[in-house]
Amino acid sequence: MSDPMSMSFPPALPASLIDSFIVPNGGGLLLAAVFSNLFYGITILQTYLYYDRYPRDSIYLKAYVALITAFDTAQQVFAIYSAWWYLVPNYGNLASTLLVPPGIGEDCAITVSMGLLVQGFFAYRVWTMSGRKSLVPIVIVMLSLTQFYYTVKLQNSSSIVTLAEVAWVANVGISCAMAGDFLITAAMCYYLSNARSGMLRTDKLINALVLYTVNTGLLTSINAICCIVLTTVFPKSFWLSIPFCLVSKCYVNSVLATLNARERLRNMSSGVTAMHTSELARPWSCANPSDARRNGASGVHFVNTGDKGIRSKASEVMSRQA
Repeated sequence: MSDPMSMSFPPALPASLIDSFIVPNGGGLLLAAVFSNLFYGITILQTYLYYDRYPRDSIYLKAYVALITAFDTAQQVFAIYSAWWYLVPNYGNLASTLLVPPGIGEDCAITVSMGLLVQGFFAYRVWTMSGRKSLVPIVIVMLSLTQFYYTVKLQNSSSIVTLAEVAWVANVGISCAMAGDFLITAAMCYYLSNARSGMLRTDKLINALVLYTVNTGLLTSINAICCIVLTTVFPKSFWLSIPFCLVSKCYVNSVLATLNARERLRNMSSGVTAMHTSELARPWSCANPSDARRNGASGVHFVNTGDKGIRSKASEVMSRQA
């Protein structure tokens, strides 16, 4: 066995190069993989809870959940691969510090595709809550498509230098996504607030829905702002990858949390027996709530509590949510 002290090792990289290239690039990719992996664990838990708690949801909704979870899994794989490529086989290769690692392009494509799917999901909810008025949902979809277009334009960037030159493209795409999230939040809060009746039971439920909607929109907006700030301040590094890798996690978990919150909201107010907040397949009739639940329906379902005023207002809320 050779003496370790007699073995020759390649010279260590100068500290200036490590601080200038390795830390902002490799460090950014590594932290992105670590944080996104933590959020991915939440995605898996939320997905398990959904299929365990809501076996009677429509096949279309179950397929949708499976699709966004699969997309999130693929995004996680590419995030890990990008960090591995940079830090393991190419560690110490200074030429690689100027390149965009393989997997980044696929990561971006999956993330913006996830944005389309999730914002389309919430645009459908806004459409049903507005009484099937199309203007706001169309604007939401157009903003999401614009985000997709501008992010895809970044796919031709093979080096950090060229990527920095088109950083404004990324900012435009992220801004469109943030505008779409804000519009979704504002529209849903508006339609929910219009359903207030002054009745304690109904208003308590509406307040919970409004608060949840605002919190969900705030999370995605903060993440988008972080992306814009890091792109502007550090255009030639991969610090941007930290919040960007969390974009898909915020999207998928916002949908899963919305679906999984139905059971908790069901029990928060007396007189409320079930809440199904989304359905991708078809609108439903409120004539028979039990049939609606069996068919994977969406909306707020109330039982006969003996209070005609509450039942009347519940029907109004239900019609806005359906």
